[in-house]
Amino acid sequence: MFGMTAIYRGRTIFGLLPKTRSIRAGDEIWLKFPKLTPSMRKKISAEPRILAPTRPSGAQWHTLSEIKPEDYSFIIEWLSRAYEAAKE
Repeated sequence: MFGMTAIYRGRTIFGLLPKTRSIRAGDEIWLKFPKLTPSMRKKISAEPRILAPTRPSGAQWHTLSEIKPEDYSFIIEWLSRAYEAAKE
């Protein structure tokens, strides 16, 4: 994606970080969840800062938006979850 830096686990992409700009806003982080478990779906829907895909199909790309410096631990937590989901 233009303006984004892709992050991988092996050959599997699991995230996009803004480099120069993002698709919607400059501070968005995109996370890919290949298969959402019911518990992960519940955690994602409970978090208002995570936007679900507009047209869900196949692997699910979710967006972390409105990111502030105090959200870094939140970002690392969700990057870790996407990383773990990429190994399956």
